[in-house]
Amino acid sequence: MPKAARYDEVAGFYTAGWTDDVDDPASVRLLDLLGLLAGRQVLDVACGHGRISGPPARAAAAWSGSLRGGVCGR
Repeated sequence: MPKAARYDEVAGFYTAGWTDDVDDPASVRLLDLLGLLAGRQVLDVACGHGRISGPPARAAAAWSGSLRGGVCGR
């Protein structure tokens, strides 16, 4: 089965289980730290569906996400 098809099987789990809200204390702190990455190239390993990636990705020079070896790699 192609990796994209494997992800499609679990994508609903990510969408149903997590929202895009990032106002919880841990996310707020993480986003504060990620703000230091503005203008840099970033690889977000194990990015899931990218909930945390959005705000810093808009500020980064280049942002890539990878699920290799995680959900899609199984």
